[in-house]
Amino acid sequence: MKEFKQVGDTLAVEMGKQLLKQGRTQNAGGLINSLQTKVTQKGFTTDITILGNFYWRFVDKGVKPGQIKSAKAPARINALVQWLKKKGIGSTEPIIRGIAYAIAHTHKKVGMPSKNGRFDKSRLGFVDKAYNIARPEIDSELTTILGRQVDKIIKRF
Repeated sequence: MKEFKQVGDTLAVEMGKQLLKQGRTQNAGGLINSLQTKVTQKGFTTDITILGNFYWRFVDKGVKPGQIKSAKAPARINALVQWLKKKGIGSTEPIIRGIAYAIAHTHKKVGMPSKNGRFDKSRLGFVDKAYNIARPEIDSELTTILGRQVDKIIKRF
């Protein structure tokens, strides 16, 4: 199990690196810190899952303008207010809330992630980018695991 966890950790670390390249920080939203590996085994099958905060899909795939139904939804505004507070942006509650509404309006208008008033595709696909970079190391780790398993089987005979 430890060997398979290492395989998942290799991918999770690279996902974190890709998020850092996008300009995200470990203390801003918590996505990087939320990444963790879960390994489950059933018979001869081993599943390796990378878990993270629920919004990872939005960060990875983005949200097109038409997918945002309401910029003023309380849950959206409250989440933005909390994020702004974590980032230390704004000085008073009314100012922070005003900034949150402005961000939500921009997201509704151009989608997210946005940059300079446009949808920013360069900040999408961190999972695929991470996998493509980590794949040689993952392949090597899996080959080593498979080799050890074959050695164990041979020693039984």
